[in-house]
Amino acid sequence: MNQLDWLKQRQRQDLNRLEALLSRHWPEASRLLALSSVTLLTLIADYGEPAAIAADRATAHRLVRRIGGPFLTEKKIEQLLDSAEYSLGVPCIESERELLQWLARDLLAIHQQLRQQEQRIRQQVEQDAPTQRMAAVVSTTTAAVLSASLGSAHDYADPRSYLKGAGPNLKERSSGQLKGRLSITKRGPSVARQYPYFAALRLIRDDAVVQAWYLRKVERDGGLKSKAIMGVTRKLCKALWHVARGDTFDSRRLFNAASLGLS
Repeated sequence: MNQLDWLKQRQRQDLNRLEALLSRHWPEASRLLALSSVTLLTLIADYGEPAAIAADRATAHRLVRRIGGPFLTEKKIEQLLDSAEYSLGVPCIESERELLQWLARDLLAIHQQLRQQEQRIRQQVEQDAPTQRMAAVVSTTTAAVLSASLGSAHDYADPRSYLKGAGPNLKERSSGQLKGRLSITKRGPSVARQYPYFAALRLIRDDAVVQAWYLRKVERDGGLKSKAIMGVTRKLCKALWHVARGDTFDSRRLFNAASLGLS
């Protein structure tokens, strides 16, 4: 699991560097495709700069069509190639072009290694019933990350101790300008906070009860979203302790649906 965390960190660092370079040399690209898109990364790895893509448009079109497959429309492909031809970015010197290619190739290699790691994780989850039950609520990877980084939920006496092990529980600051304010402890492995956080974002998007609570919390906090997301994350971690023991996940048990105006 440490290797997965390390790969994710490398991926974030490389994506930040790539974003900075593209904003200078091909700012239109990231508006059309995500920076992590394999199609965009392959195009940059092969050509490096938009001028080289524009000079070999027909071949670049075939490459994008082959990599993007049915998920990339012809209109989007033409927009991407047009953006390379008419980009407002600063032309690359040779070293900048080589750096863009190196970053894209490194990101493609990381992407492949992440897929291999996640495949191994899925195989491990299939052999552990509590983790399988958690995976039905969050993703397979999130469930496996929690089990690998925290151990079995059965090793924790109650949901509060499981939350404490993960790290996103609250403590009060005892000194400094923020004295008296609540903040998360951040104890425990960082991956045990990151993956439930993203699982909470998916719940907010997909679950009507969670979404209703989140929107009300954001409104009460004057538009501050981070506290509401962490609130969902903490409740989700506690719920997973119960799920690992065989309880069925029900978001209405996390939040009072009636008070939220939901039947």
